[in-house]
Amino acid sequence: MDTTDRQLGTGAALVSGMDTETAAVLRSVVAELVAATGRLQAELDRLAATPPPARVVSPTLLTIEEAAGALALGRSTVCELIASGELGSVRIGRSRRIPVSAVDAFVTERAG
Repeated sequence: MDTTDRQLGTGAALVSGMDTETAAVLRSVVAELVAATGRLQAELDRLAATPPPARVVSPTLLTIEEAAGALALGRSTVCELIASGELGSVRIGRSRRIPVSAVDAFVTERAG
């Protein structure tokens, strides 16, 4: 009994009662289905093993260091701009954060 007959199970007796050509076509179709099922299962296994993509969140607030990097300035220069009021910032507890919108406004004022 070959693999196709095993896949057919009790239907193998039906194949033995068919003419040779019909039985060959049926075996061929079953073999194709078995192969396709194997490929689909392999793809499902691959997808199940792949972690979902990381969610990308754009920051709303930047640290002084991040703002300095975005503006290509030093940390002390950014602190001076904050102290003079030229660059907006907010305090959260003991931390100072610079809104991205303040960085954008600072650049727009200087560019225009």
